[in-house]
Amino acid sequence: MRAGLDLSELDAEAIADAEALDAEIHANQAALEAGGHWGVPTLVFDGEPFFGQDRIEMVLWRMQQKGLEKRSA
Repeated sequence: MRAGLDLSELDAEAIADAEALDAEIHANQAALEAGGHWGVPTLVFDGEPFFGQDRIEMVLWRMQQKGLEKRSA
């Protein structure tokens, strides 16, 4: 499957915005560590970490317990 991204545009952005992108990466890493994990995918909801693709349904269930409602298409 193609994502519709242009590599030359991405390369240009990485060069032009290197400092901002590095800062965002570091902030994301700090948030991940603060949530108690170090890999992806990691989701943290209400202070509870959910690590791994097999936990996505579990975090959705937990969010529904707190009032998340499914949106109809």
